[in-house]
Amino acid sequence: MLELEAQNAIPSWPLMGLFYNSPEEVDSPSLEWEIGFPVSPRQGVQPPLLFKEWTFTQVAVAMHKGPYSDIGKTVVKITDWMAANGWAPAGPMMERYLDMNPAGMRPEDLRTEVWFPCRKP
Repeated sequence: MLELEAQNAIPSWPLMGLFYNSPEEVDSPSLEWEIGFPVSPRQGVQPPLLFKEWTFTQVAVAMHKGPYSDIGKTVVKITDWMAANGWAPAGPMMERYLDMNPAGMRPEDLRTEVWFPCRKP
């Protein structure tokens, strides 16, 4: 956040997390993930920040309401739905954290969108 401010990069909400693997697949030190905010390409962020684009055109999306620790249940529902409907994952899962001040909220009221890029095999 301090680096965003130092570069006058204005994030458009929400905070996002990209997950390249899962705690159910690997141990904690091997987890691969990133966090970030959407910004306009015109803002031209500089290192140590990176500008990345989400280029997937088809995604399966579900709204998770509740504690972040329970998001795995929503992930299982999405992946089960994709498998049952002939879709396959096509990239890293993204979580979009929709609440402006999650620290001031009850965990059961938190809202998170879970996105899975998908394709027909």
